[in-house]
Amino acid sequence: MKPFKKLIPNIFILTEGETERIYLNHLKQRGSNFSLHIQVFGGSNPLKMVKRCKALFKKRGMSVRGGDYAFCVMDADYCTSDDFRTAFEYANKNDIRIIVSNPCFEVFFLMHYTDSIPDITPKEMKIEISKYIEGYRETGDYWDLLLDKQSMALKRSNGFQLVADVVSNRSLGTNIWELINLIEFLKNQK
Repeated sequence: MKPFKKLIPNIFILTEGETERIYLNHLKQRGSNFSLHIQVFGGSNPLKMVKRCKALFKKRGMSVRGGDYAFCVMDADYCTSDDFRTAFEYANKNDIRIIVSNPCFEVFFLMHYTDSIPDITPKEMKIEISKYIEGYRETGDYWDLLLDKQSMALKRSNGFQLVADVVSNRSLGTNIWELINLIEFLKNQK
């Protein structure tokens, strides 16, 4: 009798926009012991995004019980505290992990270069990152430029803890480290 082959886990990621998708797409690896699926939501309503993630996760035949993972990668910039808190509670009840960047995903790019994160608007954050990445634009692919600094950015972001009131407490940062650490963990599984 043939031994049962264990299926590899799926990681489904619903991103708010293209910036996140472009960066995270580089985490895919052919022949790895996990499968990464990334889709763009294209909106900024946290609860709708989490509900859409749940529906797409289920539609693709994925399940947490089956060893799969669901993530929503979103910015806090256009969220109210109540919107985010409701989405956070819904996500927790449905085993969906939220990765949030406050104010926007570019805060993670900035962490590749500095410990000092200014409390500025998303538009100003894009201007700030252009001081480090010449000609920065949201749909640019900066993976190769940032890769050698990624471990420092992950270390810097590790202090950011996602809580239901992240919007109102104005904590600047991102918990993207949770997703990247999971992928690194799965890469090292035999």
